[in-house]
Amino acid sequence: SYLGTLYVAFSGGKDSVCMAELCKMAGVPYELHYNITTIDPPEVMEFMRENYPELHWHLPERSMMDLIIEKHMPPTRIARFCCAELKERGSKGVCV
Repeated sequence: SYLGTLYVAFSGGKDSVCMAELCKMAGVPYELHYNITTIDPPEVMEFMRENYPELHWHLPERSMMDLIIEKHMPPTRIARFCCAELKERGSKGVCV
């Protein structure tokens, strides 16, 4: 069995809200983590600030604009380079 605090990747969307509620209902130890992308909708950020004060906020090393300039294009449905850099980090060695 897993012994430790679950790292819950949280986006402020309906799936994340549901997952946070399930963790709370289950009584398992967990932490909510949000990786800022630098193009986050202000309304979603405000929702998270108001409703999830325990949320851990993580700043990226580089902005979305930096990535677009480096790749010479914005991310697309096929070329999703931004997720690896901006969203899928910070959870190395933990249960997500």
